[in-house]
Formats: sequence, structure tokens, C-alpha cells
Amino acid sequence: MASQSGDIPSSRSKNNIEAADLMDIDPRRSLELARRAEEEAEAIADESNLAQARLIQGIAHLNLHQLEFAEQKLFKARGGFEALNDREYISRCCHALAGVKRVKGELDSVRELEEQALSAARQAGHFYLQCVALQGLGMLAYREGRMQEALTFHLRSLAIARSINDKSAQVSGLQNIAAVYNHCGLLDRALDSLVEARNLLQNFHNVSFQAYVFNLMGNTYLNQGRPSLALDCYRSALEIFERLDNPFGIADTTAEIAALLKDAGDTEQALSLARQSAAIAQDCGNERKRIEAMSLSCAILMEGGDSEAAGAQLVHCLDACLTIDDITTVNPVKLLQARFYVRYESPRRAQNMVSETIDHFQQTDDVWHAIQLHIDYAAVLEQRRQRLQSIRELEKALKLAQKGPYREALIDVHKRLHTVLKSMGKTEEAARHLEAAFASQSEAAALERKTLMDRSLLRQEFQTLEIRYLKDSDAVWQPRDERLRALLNQHSTSLTPTEEKVCLMIHDKLQSKEIAAALGTSYRTIEWHRRNIRRKLAIPPQQTIQSFLLAMTEAG
Repeated sequence: MASQSGDIPSSRSKNNIEAADLMDIDPRRSLELARRAEEEAEAIADESNLAQARLIQGIAHLNLHQLEFAEQKLFKARGGFEALNDREYISRCCHALAGVKRVKGELDSVRELEEQALSAARQAGHFYLQCVALQGLGMLAYREGRMQEALTFHLRSLAIARSINDKSAQVSGLQNIAAVYNHCGLLDRALDSLVEARNLLQNFHNVSFQAYVFNLMGNTYLNQGRPSLALDCYRSALEIFERLDNPFGIADTTAEIAALLKDAGDTEQALSLARQSAAIAQDCGNERKRIEAMSLSCAILMEGGDSEAAGAQLVHCLDACLTIDDITTVNPVKLLQARFYVRYESPRRAQNMVSETIDHFQQTDDVWHAIQLHIDYAAVLEQRRQRLQSIRELEKALKLAQKGPYREALIDVHKRLHTVLKSMGKTEEAARHLEAAFASQSEAAALERKTLMDRSLLRQEFQTLEIRYLKDSDAVWQPRDERLRALLNQHSTSLTPTEEKVCLMIHDKLQSKEIAAALGTSYRTIEWHRRNIRRKLAIPPQQTIQSFLLAMTEAG
């Protein structure tokens, strides 16, 4: 009787875990179900379900940017899986913890955790999780500017994904490879990777991947200076996100479209979309995207001269910034605030705000925003005929631009100084700045030529890496798959090609959800295939399909 009463909450806990794990689009709903599963697992001391429920909670907290809660739950989950010696789930926990550390900027911890995730995945013989860990290491190398190392990790991940025929992992790998090519200026190679990803996604039921690929293609077209093609890609992505009712994707892509329409001069439509993006981001708890969308609305209102509405929107932006600690989000709002004061407030208040904002940028080592503010303030002072003050602001911008890789800003400041000094009759000083601008332009042209040569060499190096990890990998993995298929045919000749693929993935320790994603089908379809496989191979009820396949390959 006790056993029977214990089985019911255990089953409920497992059901809640499976439901929570499928709530990728709504992390708050996922969190709610996982908490319920945790309570039920604790009540019957079910350590396995308890650890899984905590893992899902940790990932949900991470998706909601609740980092401290995420870290606490993930550490507890990892401890539970270590006690169970479950290498597969230890790998999952390490990768999720690496995600927390990545957001916090603790990159040394990210490397250590991803390496632990990779090691645990190898010990578990889990190829999909090896892909995930390699992608994590690749993203870390990308963030630290080690592009060749980043590409190596992503190519290794893609090779494994191809070997196990996991389309979702292949698409992720191609997206990451495209990001590396984009960063290195090899935009044609980036587009090649994204087109391959898009073609791979044809007849693939996980359409959310298609949306993300369209977004990346939009980013690449923007880098190429082709905004109309970028806009088409973003609109295709938005259509998919709306069909999926994915609020995170809708908020992000709507903001991208609004920014492009603003640049194109369609301010009315841009403002409407920016406000829509902010509202959706608020509903789904994406505070960073909400701030970015509100900042865009404020900038559009300022350009239209609506100071009252722009001021009200700016107050909302500044209030929202108090809740986060991320200079990449906060500093653009600070720049917008200073620009608002310069345009609409009294000269003394504007000057005080500019000084205060510049101090903030210096404290956060944000030189680029400081240069932009000096240039903006100088332009306003020039309009007011306060030319001496304008020159002082431009000289401050010049000093900052000379210290770092801000060549375009340097050329711009020299030209502005030439114009102001010439209007004041200081022709000799004006001529020196014009010469300096031309010299900087010549240096920029020489640097561009060198960059093109470097890109050519880099292209050759990257092609060598592709041959090494992608072309050669086929010779490694194909015989293994053929051997396993031959063994399966010895046991049963009635397995369908799809059932053979499912067997290969089960042998590689993929779960039903991962197999469904790889084959572009539903979780229930994979469970139906599992039942057929068990029946056709005559697998005993007390034995799992995976253990049967592993024993078969070892004996064979």
C-alpha cells in the first residue's frame, strides 16, 4: 500500500518535469511546473526527480535573468546528480552554470565549467551534449577574440552533430560558424553557412530555428550595407515568431525592424513598432529588451521634436535602468539622457549633465560613448555660436579618439575642427586639421588594404580547418553507423529507415526530446517509434533500448 501511494506522486513529479522541460518559450510556466515537481519529489525522497526539477528551475531562472536563483538551483541539482553519479546530467548542469557565469562576466569559470561539461559528456558517451559543450567553449573563445579557436570548437561540434544526424545541433553549429565569419569580415562565408542552415531547416518541424537563422541573415545583410534585404529577413523571422507565439523573439525582432524603419525615415511606423516591442518585452520579463525598445522610442520622439513625450519616455528608461547592472544597456540610455538635456534644457543644466555623463563613461571605460557625447555637444555649441567652447569639446574628443581604435571618429573630429576654425578665420590651424584628416584617411585606406590581405589569409586558414573537421569526420563516423545498422539487420529486417535512425541516436544516448528535435518531429512520434523498436527487436520489458543496443554492439 505504501509503495502504491509512493508511485503516484513520483509519477506526477515526472509528468511535471517533462511538461516543464518542454516549456522553452514560457520560462515562467516552466518554473511553476518544476517547483511543483520539486515539492512532490521531496515529499517521497525521489533524488533523481528532485535533481531534474532543480535543473529545470535553474535554467528557467537563467532565461528570466534571475542569476542568483539560477546559480543556487543549478548547484543543488549538480550535487544531486553527482551523488547519483549521473554523468549525463552533470554535463547538463555544468553547461547551464556556465551560462550563468557567462552573463555575470566570470569567463574563467565559464571555461572550467564547459570543460567539465565536455568531460562528463564524453564519460557518458553522450554525443549531443558534447556538441553543446563544444559550442559553449566556442562562444567563450569568440567573446575573448580568439576567432580561430572559436571556429575550431564550432567545427568539431558540427562534425559530431552531422555524425549523429542531429539537425538542431547542426543548425546551431552553422549559426555559430556564421557569427565567427561575420566578426572576421568574411561576410560571404557567413551567408554561405546561414543559407546551408536555412536549407537544412526545410521540412524540419522546429520552425523556431528558421526564425533565428533569418535573424542572423538579417544581421549579416546589415553588415554588408544591404538594409532592404535585412528588413525582408527580419520580417520573415517575425512572421514565424508570431505564428509560434514566442514573445522573446517577437520583442527582439520587432525592435530590429523599428530601428531599420527609423533609419529609412518611416518614423511613425518605427515608433509604433518600438512601443509594441517594449510592451511585449515587459510582459515576458525581458527587461533589457524593454529598455532598448523604450530608448529607441525616445530617440524617435526627440528627432520628431516632441520633447514632452520624449522626456516622459526617458524617465521610464532611467527608472528601468535602476533594476539592472549592465553597462551595455545602461550607457546608451545615459548618452540619450545627455543628448536630451543638450537639446531641450538650459545651457548650464546641459553642461552639468554632459560633465556628469562623461565622468560615468570614464568610470566604466566606455570611450566610444564619451567621444560621441563630446561631438554631439560640440555641434550644439557651434549652432549657438559658442565656437571656443565647441573647439574645447572637439579637442577632448580628439584626445580620446587618438588613444584607441576610433579611426572614423578621429577623421570626423579633425574635419569638424577644420570647419569651426576656418569659420573663425584661423586658416593655418584649420589647414593642419584638414591635413591630419587626410593623413588619417590614408592610414585608414592602408589599414583596409592590409585587412583585406589578412582576410584572404584567414579565409585559407578557415578552409583548411573546415576540411580537417568536416570532410575528414565522414570517414570516422560512417563506418560506425554502417556497423550498427548491420547489427540491427541481423536482429530484425523489418526496421524502417526512420527507426534505424532513432536506434542510432538512442545508442548515442540522446533522449526522446533531443531525437524529436534532430528529426524534426514530435516527442510522441519518437515514443511511438520506441515502442515499435522494442517490439521488432524483441527487447525484454526489464531492459532499456539503450542498454540493449550497447550490449549488442559490444558483443558484435
